[in-house]
Amino acid sequence: MSAERRVHSVLVVDDEALICVQLGEILEAAGHRLAGTAATAEQAVARARELAPDLVLMDIVMPGETDGLDACRIIQEELGIPVILVTAYGFEPYLSRVRGVAPYGYVLKPYADEQILAAVEVALSRRRNECASSRAQGLRVRETHHRAKNSFMLAHSLLRLRQEEVDSEEARRCLGEAAGQVFSLAKIHEHLHGLGEDETVDCRGYLEGLIRALVQVFGPAAARVRVELEADDLRLPAAQAIPCGLVLNELLTNVFKHAFPDGGEGAVTVSLRGSGDSVRLEVRDDGVGFSSRGGSRHEGLGMELISALAEQLGGWFRRSQAETGAACLLEFPRQP
Repeated sequence: MSAERRVHSVLVVDDEALICVQLGEILEAAGHRLAGTAATAEQAVARARELAPDLVLMDIVMPGETDGLDACRIIQEELGIPVILVTAYGFEPYLSRVRGVAPYGYVLKPYADEQILAAVEVALSRRRNECASSRAQGLRVRETHHRAKNSFMLAHSLLRLRQEEVDSEEARRCLGEAAGQVFSLAKIHEHLHGLGEDETVDCRGYLEGLIRALVQVFGPAAARVRVELEADDLRLPAAQAIPCGLVLNELLTNVFKHAFPDGGEGAVTVSLRGSGDSVRLEVRDDGVGFSSRGGSRHEGLGMELISALAEQLGGWFRRSQAETGAACLLEFPRQP
């Protein structure tokens, strides 16, 4: 065996103990390792979780409430372990279900040793190629986020320069808000650049970074406001985390600019909770409330953007006047 060849572990699943022994001998003679055996579909899933083998060889028809096709789907989709079906039953009776679970191989009994080993090598090679492709795709995605961050930072600098050049107070305000939004987008992509291969976002760290960025952008106005973050240990796909972060950007921008006028001080609580199949983002402050903040800001572009982002997430957004201050709530279904 070459130094580069890795020993792969294989879980064998069949209700006939003799077949498990025979397959184990074939695999070990070829340089693989028998990770263990199981006699039912339920045992197969449990052993796969426990042993984390590189591959599973599994019969279809076994005792119990579920069969090998059910176990194949769970093991491949939830555990990411390839499965080869080894069965005495022809392909035709199970055609539609086999298509649905998409095993890495299908071998009919009785089989020759060479058929088993060929199916194993093909499945392992396919899995290696999939993993290599996934890593390469991850690198490309992270490089895209890095380039996007740099582009947004350049746009932010240009907007700040234009802000200093204009005479109109209204124009300076609009350019300042646009610069803040662009800066937040840059921080989002900076965070996404550091993601792992699963491309899911650690929401607590993500929101902490966004809040720090906004406090930096608003300077003295933000320094008068105490921001408290209450976040569950929650991971979301980037496709959900990005619009969620943009909504937070709009809501905190509104708080820093309008909730505490005339140099007032106060507090705002940002809460992110995952409950069952839904996610709730709430921003609650003890400022002057919506009625005193200027209707144009709340009925204009900011609210249109928040409504569009809520719709993109498949959720809903509402705001309410609290006893002291204001509360805004975004709720959306969590992707599996």
